[in-house]
Amino acid sequence: MTKWEAFKKDFKLWLRFMFYLFALLLIITLLPGCVTQIDHKSPPIDFPQLKITIQVVDQVEMRNQCSKYSSAWEWTLACAIWNFDLNTCNIWIIRNEDDSILHHELLHCKGHDHFNDDTLEKAWNLYKEKYKWRPRSPLGMRFNEHTPC
Repeated sequence: MTKWEAFKKDFKLWLRFMFYLFALLLIITLLPGCVTQIDHKSPPIDFPQLKITIQVVDQVEMRNQCSKYSSAWEWTLACAIWNFDLNTCNIWIIRNEDDSILHHELLHCKGHDHFNDDTLEKAWNLYKEKYKWRPRSPLGMRFNEHTPC
């Protein structure tokens, strides 16, 4: 075997090794993004029932609405933006996106945080503290509210 043939054989082996190494690193890099956002915590017991609006838009409009809630490094497919003053939750989702993404955002509108996050719970507690929010009774009155007899 000549030196050239030996070099070609070694080079092909090296290329194959690099291809598999790159593929493995790519899988390891992308896999956590699929796993970390699946599970959710239960919502706070007094979380309000928000009016949900779903906006189905293109990628550019969705990024305009959601970019302030995610890092530049995240690949965002949708987001849920809640407004406790207006008692609303707006979901911005890319056109033709998977139903599981919509389900994920609906859970956020219902008060579920990711297991590794407490952003929604903190925002709700801050709102309650700021406005002295109390849950309503089934009759529509606030608990601990003085009503004339």
